[in-house]
Amino acid sequence: MGIKRKTYYIKSTLVSLLIFFLGLGGVFNRWQNYCYDSYSELRLRTGIMETPVDPIIICINEASLQELGRWPWPRQMIADLITEIASSNPQVVGVDLLFTEESNEKDDKALGAALSLLHNSVLIDRVGLKACYGLLGMRIKIDHPESVIPVLKRKITKTGFADVLPDSDGVIRRVPLRVRVNEEEKKSFVGEILTLTKKKSLKKDFKESLLLTFGRELESFTTISAADLLLGRVSSNQLNNRIVLVGVTAPGLESDRFRIPVVKMGEIPGVFLHAYALATFLSWKETFEVHPMVRLIIILLAGWMGGYPLYGGMVKGRRRALYGFLALTMMTFTLPLIFFLFGIYLDPAPLFLAGLSNWLLVFIEEFYKLRTEERRLKELFSKYLSPQVMNQVLRGPRPDLNGQRQTITVLIADLRGFTAFAESKTPEEVVKILNCHLSLMTDIIFTYGGTLDKFLGDAVLALFGAPLSQRDHAQRALAAALAISKLFSENSKYLPVGIGLSTGEAMIGNIGGGKRLEYTAVGDTVNIAARLQELAGPGEIWATVDTVTSGEKQSVVSEWRVMKLRGRETSVRIGIIKSEGS
Repeated sequence: MGIKRKTYYIKSTLVSLLIFFLGLGGVFNRWQNYCYDSYSELRLRTGIMETPVDPIIICINEASLQELGRWPWPRQMIADLITEIASSNPQVVGVDLLFTEESNEKDDKALGAALSLLHNSVLIDRVGLKACYGLLGMRIKIDHPESVIPVLKRKITKTGFADVLPDSDGVIRRVPLRVRVNEEEKKSFVGEILTLTKKKSLKKDFKESLLLTFGRELESFTTISAADLLLGRVSSNQLNNRIVLVGVTAPGLESDRFRIPVVKMGEIPGVFLHAYALATFLSWKETFEVHPMVRLIIILLAGWMGGYPLYGGMVKGRRRALYGFLALTMMTFTLPLIFFLFGIYLDPAPLFLAGLSNWLLVFIEEFYKLRTEERRLKELFSKYLSPQVMNQVLRGPRPDLNGQRQTITVLIADLRGFTAFAESKTPEEVVKILNCHLSLMTDIIFTYGGTLDKFLGDAVLALFGAPLSQRDHAQRALAAALAISKLFSENSKYLPVGIGLSTGEAMIGNIGGGKRLEYTAVGDTVNIAARLQELAGPGEIWATVDTVTSGEKQSVVSEWRVMKLRGRETSVRIGIIKSEGS
């Protein structure tokens, strides 16, 4: 593993650890809650939960209040309801009604007598659970507990607290199963019912409270109106060996209604919240939260993978940042969703943030490298290329500056008679005139898409087909040569030029040694162009046959020759093009 890759993994690990500890502190709770609610809604719509053996709910609903009177009912009436339920021999009866204050003695004794008929019964009380939110998350405290009156407590099996703790947004996503009150363990209403069913052992403590599963619509639970049961319109036989909950469902009793993650249900009565908790534990796939250490490992993996499509070169091209971001998004949201559908909740917020942070880390680093490379290319090629070609180089694939074999056309144009002309001029005049001539030639070369290689005294060397590959590089070079020759031959204030053109393979790249490198072309093609330029007379263009025959300019050739050039063993076929007056 290279040093750069090790550095990436170290940075990624540090960022992921920071995200993990921020998550433990509750920084991402709002996002976490939103994701959990969205997943719950989706799971409810998919209908993947098996049909549970759900508790039967005896509802003190609006219709019961209209028939039997306003709430609260006399305890004698509630005793009659409990007696009717007891006659069917239910497995467990949970009464979600709070009896912390005495009524008249007769009614209280009647209710106690009715409760004593039940084999397994649970009444609710309160322990006064309160949640305090701070920078370090949620802290629990006990405040003003309320107990069931003694006359009833002696007649029942168990009491359990019905307190629930909404999250910071007021939504109930978990129910506690046990807490410690004055160093004594106390189970919740749901916890006591679960214990009495003897179907599953209660192993969870309060810190690992039951994360609710909303697997069915509210209307899917079996409900019986209390009025129908009391007035004999419904047989109580269907309660035999079933878990039965008794509670108020009539609207308007706001203290006993709770918001849940499934938005379409709105607020639900407390007895239905207990029903969801029981169904979650007994029938559905309970939603388990991933252990913190496992979550840390997954966050580290997400962080490492977040920037790897960029850093590791898995995605090539200019759009790799976009592809990397899309891969990151799919990974950090699809994976938790799949887990959730199978009952495992993996908070996507820290996963996405860990991956995104590392993606941004690598993206910024890559962006900086790209800008640095562009500046280097601009510094290197700005003196060789026209602005238009320069932009094409920056937008396209980066040229290989270390050297590559490429077919190009080389143009060398030399001012004829410049040495004799300069004898009668001052140095300042010579420089001014030379700059004027070289500038005109450079402009024409740039016009035809050529690359200025270098100035050779009073001559210019240009390349066509490098660094950008050009299919018509020979035609461009010949057109540029004709334009230069015509301009300098037809205007008497300019010195004539002799031009050599050669097409063939050459090595293109940074050539040199030590601290001195120069972007240029090396090879036989360059040598041939230099020899032809030496042989060309004023106003003449000497070009190899590959240059002349590549386009439609063959008709301008004045003469063909086959000759050996200095320093070469083989002959070269040459076309000579003469301007008017040369």
